[in-house]
Amino acid sequence: FTEITGGFHANDSIAGMTFTLSDGEQAELDGVLNLDEEAVINLVSSRFTAMISSDPESYYPDAAETVSGYGDMTMFYMAEEGVTVYLPLYSVAPFTTGIPKILVPYGDIAVLEQN
Repeated sequence: FTEITGGFHANDSIAGMTFTLSDGEQAELDGVLNLDEEAVINLVSSRFTAMISSDPESYYPDAAETVSGYGDMTMFYMAEEGVTVYLPLYSVAPFTTGIPKILVPYGDIAVLEQN
């Protein structure tokens, strides 16, 4: 959604809410990926770090350090291709870079579950 607060530009954000069918509770990323929390943190951190490394001039100098401890298990949504994990606007990059997102394809999730 977009919030207009009178600044130079609107503030964009994503509010992904995924619920379990069994009890209607909000799902967390570790449950969706069927991995323990440490494995999710390692997976998400490594994928965000790879994204940052591929275009470092678009991110803050400490962006890789910022994502190294990623632990919010609710900032994701289910997409047609896989699970999209996102960070808040401005957390690792300026507004012009947009909301940082990574995709974990469903095929990768099946491989991760087997390991």
